[in-house]
Order: sequence, then C-alpha cells, then structure tokens
Amino acid sequence: REDDTGTYTCRAENVEDSVDSGANVEVQVPPFFVERPRDTVESESSDIEIVCDIYGRPEPTITWFKNGETIGANDYFKISLKSLRIKGLVKNDEGVYQCFGQNAAGNVQASAQLIVVPQNTSTHPRSSGSGGARSAQMPNSNTK
Repeated sequence: REDDTGTYTCRAENVEDSVDSGANVEVQVPPFFVERPRDTVESESSDIEIVCDIYGRPEPTITWFKNGETIGANDYFKISLKSLRIKGLVKNDEGVYQCFGQNAAGNVQASAQLIVVPQNTSTHPRSSGSGGARSAQMPNSNTK
C-alpha cells in the first residue's frame, strides 16, 4: 500500500548491546488516470485546454503527441502537469491528441480527437455521451 512508504528501523539487541539499522521504503504506484482527455469540437481562433490528469508514485512523466508525433512546449502549445493548452486554434490543429504517462512502476495512455470548425459555427455541450465533450451544430444541408 502507498501509505506503507516511510523509514523503518530494525533493532537487534542482546544483554551486552543493541544495534539499529534503518531503511527507507518507497512504495511505487503505477500511473492511473484521475481525468482522461475528452473528444472536443471547437471553433477556429479559440483557445482550448485538453486535460490529462495522471497520478502515480513516483510522479509520472507525461508526454503529449498529435497524430503520433511528439509535441514540445512552445508559444503555441503550453504543457502543464495536467493539461495541454492550444492558443488560437487553426484547422491544421485537428487530429488525435494522446497523453502518455510513465514512471518506474508502469505506464498509461489515452487519446482524444480534436475537430476544429469555422469560427462562425456554434458549439455547445452535449447532453449525453462523453461527459462534457463539445459538439458542433452544423447547418442542415437538406433544407431548401
């Protein structure tokens, strides 16, 4: 159990003397998701945050990918401990975003699709499905 982490002391003694020896124990916890990334539909020029909250001991290293390519932090992509922020979406930002968390005890990965729609297209929360994902309301092409 994780709460077994700590310093343990062993004492050996006899009538003449005693000897203590200590050891630090760190329980490793494989990474697991507190919150997974969610599929998202968002309009161009918007700023978005894709959440990927992973817990583990030692603290997992999180790597982000877009369509299988590693994403590095820069002025456009902001990477924090629990999320990826993209500033000023453009159509080219569409794709599958994946977060990969790894520590000495294991790894986890999850992905979410980002769809970027024209700025004048409204988006609204879905009433069911992936819990908070956004979907676009597209004009009906069948009406005349």
